[in-house]
Amino acid sequence: ISYAFSASVCIESRTQKQAVAQQNQILLLAPVDFGNKKGLVSLPGTINEVENLQKQCLTKGYSVESWTHLKADEYALKSENLSKYKWLHFATHGLVDEMHPDQSRVYLRADGNKTEDGVLYAAEVYNLQLGAE
Repeated sequence: ISYAFSASVCIESRTQKQAVAQQNQILLLAPVDFGNKKGLVSLPGTINEVENLQKQCLTKGYSVESWTHLKADEYALKSENLSKYKWLHFATHGLVDEMHPDQSRVYLRADGNKTEDGVLYAAEVYNLQLGAE
């Protein structure tokens, strides 16, 4: 997600991000189960999705990290240095709120310490240090 005042600023920003994420690292996330979040069913197929993506990316020389089940929690995501990843893949539920776009969200796991609820809102994405395309 990006916003720029001009095309030249956008191009410069992309060049800087690509320099940071030059390692071609990929982060794959699949929470699979969502605890007792109302209305969210388990997504067991996302494990196969992440495993297949990981195999394909590794054969092409990419460095891949997979977070599944309890590891795919919101606190871990916010704590990680995300600028090292060129790509992020979320295999999860999401919700678009057209009336309040900043309330659009993707669902992760809540962390064990209950500091994060497992709901990553669009407004929170702006606070992440991303190097991803």
